[in-house]
Amino acid sequence: MFGLDNRLVAGAVVALSALGPLGAAIGASSSSAHTADDGPRCEVRVERSGGLVTVEPLLVSDRAVSGNYRLAVVGGGAAGRSTISQGGAFDARAGRETVLGSVTLNAGGRYDATLEIDVGGERLACEERIGR
Repeated sequence: MFGLDNRLVAGAVVALSALGPLGAAIGASSSSAHTADDGPRCEVRVERSGGLVTVEPLLVSDRAVSGNYRLAVVGGGAAGRSTISQGGAFDARAGRETVLGSVTLNAGGRYDATLEIDVGGERLACEERIGR
């Protein structure tokens, strides 16, 4: 799918999961596709802690929805460049923030995260620039 050499492995820790929220973190930020309304919206949340940055693709919806998502994170730092992709199907409960996955990176790099969500015939998109 994509190649990683030893420099990239040392420079970026990649953790892909569909776990729930990681809890409160220092220096959290997020990017959202729309203003608050009744429809679903996407967000890219960025949490910084120590030398790591965690990127979480989110769906927020007032109603229960199902769909598919794709997160792409491209960038890097002194150790080189990396392209990370994840995605899949999800079921989101009404009135809750749904964490769709997670990617953890070295805080020293610069990355562009792009989230696309297909839900109920609608395509949502969010972007977030991370790092220097």
